[in-house]
Amino acid sequence: MWTLLCQTRLDRRLGGLVATKTWLPFAKNIEKILAGRGNASQDDRSDSDAFVESMTSAWITAPSRSLLSTPMFLGHGTDDAMVDVQLGREARDVLSKVGFRVEWKEYLGAELEGHWIKVPEEVDDITAFLKRSTGSD
Repeated sequence: MWTLLCQTRLDRRLGGLVATKTWLPFAKNIEKILAGRGNASQDDRSDSDAFVESMTSAWITAPSRSLLSTPMFLGHGTDDAMVDVQLGREARDVLSKVGFRVEWKEYLGAELEGHWIKVPEEVDDITAFLKRSTGSD
């Protein structure tokens, strides 16, 4: 997800993005920038604010319909003991605020304390998402 937000070639749509049991680095900084506080005085900005602004400046200054049309699927275990589901929800919310359409699913009872792909439900959801995203559905 972070790599997608740091794109400089904004004129093309990616085929799709699938992410499971994940979180978005610098989510709070991205939210701050989106709220218009990213352009605060130098005294109010942290080093991480400046870093995020420099990495995401292409889409912050000129959001791209092509890039924003990249379909996204995010899945997360509600009982994930390694990456709390709230971090996944935060990623979903930030990506939605950026302008991406995010398909979000939550699952209960996956192996590895909720941190593994839930079989068969999540696999089926990912398969359906990929079929829709590629037009082969």
